[in-house]
Amino acid sequence: MAGCTTNIGETQFAQGEIIEIGGLFALTGYGAVIGEDERRAVELAIHERNEQGGIQGRQIRLRVEDTQTTPAEAVSGYRSLRNRGIDIFIGPTWEANTQAIVPLAAQEEVLLVSPSSYLSVYMKNSPTTFATYPPYEYEIHALQGYFAEQGLDTFAIIYNEEFFGTIMKDLFVQTAQEEGWSITGVHASPEADNDFRTQLQRVVSTGAQAIYAPLDYPALDNLARQAMQLGINLPIIALATAENPREAQQHAEVLEGIIYAYPVDTPEHKNFRERFHKMFGEEPTDLSAAAAYDSASMVFDAMSQGANTPQEIAAYLQGLREYQGASNTITFTPEGIVRQKEYRVKTIQNGTFVAIG
Repeated sequence: MAGCTTNIGETQFAQGEIIEIGGLFALTGYGAVIGEDERRAVELAIHERNEQGGIQGRQIRLRVEDTQTTPAEAVSGYRSLRNRGIDIFIGPTWEANTQAIVPLAAQEEVLLVSPSSYLSVYMKNSPTTFATYPPYEYEIHALQGYFAEQGLDTFAIIYNEEFFGTIMKDLFVQTAQEEGWSITGVHASPEADNDFRTQLQRVVSTGAQAIYAPLDYPALDNLARQAMQLGINLPIIALATAENPREAQQHAEVLEGIIYAYPVDTPEHKNFRERFHKMFGEEPTDLSAAAAYDSASMVFDAMSQGANTPQEIAAYLQGLREYQGASNTITFTPEGIVRQKEYRVKTIQNGTFVAIG
């Protein structure tokens, strides 16, 4: 089995049979901001399991393909790993890439556990595909109480026309209709565009009280910087991915006051971050890293209990109840997604993340 191989546990591999799993991560392109940490989180899970003796005496090895944050490359990477006989996958990074892979995984009955998407898994409803990232609407629902407290009910939306940004824009518009909020304008930019000055200038005269910006870095940083340069002081409501320690420390002044909803921290998540920092010298940048760690760990647990085929591992995952993971307390629905996660509203202050609701 071939691919780009991590060196985690490499010295032990020659001593016995190796278990190889596939990783489809965005290591380049705009998704690399989370894909690299997803890969490292799986490496951490493998390292810890190999240090404990592996799975029934066998060591684990990760074969990685870079999806380059594009569906075409995700499919190419998937095919490359399948041609090597791999039928257990963690990934892909990013919803658009998962949408491209889930039908293939379902048709070929391989196991796929995605740490940074959920909608494609939910819609396909295949018995061997799973998602450990919580449903996106939880973020918006968590903001509703904060908006009511602050008297915010009139919003402009600025987003990039890429797959995930469009999903979040549509969810916000739907929630606005249900809650009676006003949307003064929906301002789109081409995918990966980082110049939002035209859209920001249009927002000024609309009467919006705040800007909803479902953008990832570096687009969010650029939007906030350009708003500051134009003297626009409206609150910016961002995604959970705003909680990125590296970005917040590097661009503290620009990101000051960004508002977002983020999952409530747990002892398990804190412990994971500490172990991640110990191994890689820095904390992970996104919740999906913990979800990737859980994805791998649950698969390894299943194999340790004697599950060997994708179908057997899938049956084990469906049987889990209240699994205490690093990312969440996990029980899968019949569709293979996680349906519980508590969020709270936070803001960026002086490069740190502070709960405000």
